[in-house]
Amino acid sequence: MSASVLGLLIFASLFLMGSDNVFFSPGQLTSSHANIDSCQDCHGEATVFSSGHSNELTQQCADCHEFSEAPLQAHNMRFTDTLDETVSLQSQHQCQTCHQEHEGEAALNMTTAGKSCASCHTDVLEFPGSHPGLGDVAARPVSERALAFNHSTHANKYFPDQNQSEFECAQCHKPEAQAMGNDFAVQPFDQSCGDCHQSDVTGEFFDGGLVLWSVPAIDEARLGAGQELPEAVYDEQAFVSPAQAWLLNKLGDPPENLKAMVNFDLDPLDTSEFTAIQNQQVEYFVRESRQLLNALQAPNSRPQATDPAVEAMLAQLNPKQMQTADAYWFDDQPLPDDAPYYSQLNEGGTYLRGFTLRYRPSGHSDPLFKALIEDLVTGEKNAVNELLLKDLLSEEMAGQCGRCHQVNRDMADNSNIWQPASHQKPLTRFEHRPHMQPLSDQQCVDCHQAELDDAEHDFQQIEVQECGTCHQPEKVGNDCLQCHQYHAHPKTES
Repeated sequence: MSASVLGLLIFASLFLMGSDNVFFSPGQLTSSHANIDSCQDCHGEATVFSSGHSNELTQQCADCHEFSEAPLQAHNMRFTDTLDETVSLQSQHQCQTCHQEHEGEAALNMTTAGKSCASCHTDVLEFPGSHPGLGDVAARPVSERALAFNHSTHANKYFPDQNQSEFECAQCHKPEAQAMGNDFAVQPFDQSCGDCHQSDVTGEFFDGGLVLWSVPAIDEARLGAGQELPEAVYDEQAFVSPAQAWLLNKLGDPPENLKAMVNFDLDPLDTSEFTAIQNQQVEYFVRESRQLLNALQAPNSRPQATDPAVEAMLAQLNPKQMQTADAYWFDDQPLPDDAPYYSQLNEGGTYLRGFTLRYRPSGHSDPLFKALIEDLVTGEKNAVNELLLKDLLSEEMAGQCGRCHQVNRDMADNSNIWQPASHQKPLTRFEHRPHMQPLSDQQCVDCHQAELDDAEHDFQQIEVQECGTCHQPEKVGNDCLQCHQYHAHPKTES
């Protein structure tokens, strides 16, 4: 049989074999793709004469490896048209440009990624020479952090003023390798800030807590039958409690979220010039407050908690406390001999003062304050919620939450509002671990220099040349993927 005839028979057999039979192997797959059964799973109906269109192959990759934005665009990101780039960021990019399969276990590890990056980023010829600056890495303004802690001020002012020991990074940050990642983990409050700030968060030097409930003076024209207020209410004229209005909003459906009740330009004692909707809010507040006060006194009639914040609030408005408050406010009964005062509640709790029921926080991460702030930051934005949040974060409020924690509505969810958020760029990665190995002489201050002349910044910017002292080919290497990743915001890694 001639060689030409034998060749024709071999090629013909390729079309006669089923999809589960492989006549030859183009090369070993990586372990992550070892469970792929047949060529068609990736290449579709491609044959030996057609390897499959690159767009189709990339789409096959994207079907399994999900990305949150645009899988076929550069870095899987939707760039704006204002970026000054020498390449088209909107054009389609193929996975196989960087990832080569059928070449063994290491084929997808991109060990030569630097060369691939340079094919587009032609302006970066070497590191650190032509690499762009690092911007505000490790030098973000204090006002942009979740935790408003100024390192320079503490090191150079507060510690010396309080005769504290030398200011050291490990006093607040966990230096252990397992605790490191993109950012140093922060020690718990009682192991770091508590030595100086425990009295602040327990409200030791305050004489009043958060008003959970009040009986404000209301225009008699807005009071229904059986809703008369004691004469003493008009003498004291307590303010409307934003926390009480918040709870009524949570448990019911009042008109306009009771915004008139927290409007300091409106006096509920004189509603003669109120609009109809404003008068409805006053009447709703009086009626529902009285009904809720009655319901809170009996275990079998108390409202059901609708979320963790309401549950935390109702836990403080317990039946015994509300029975005592009702008798004291409306029946002119004296307070029990064991009724606590603010100064006696060292571990937190509720107490009565005049026609208000108030709450002293228990300390750092107080359950009620924490639940309320998390709910208000992520919940509906209205006048009642904004005022209550402002009160909770005020430096005049026992607990002092807002003195250190800069929580606001710009944060996407409440899962990280208390912790310093990582400010890693989408395409950049950095770990302290390899920079702080036990055998290394590297110290925190070698990179993080204090900024003494700028109150908004506590650290100087890190210059890229500092990284270049170690990141050289003959030392630790300077490949792009040591500090960068190509894929931004991947949903799944594999």
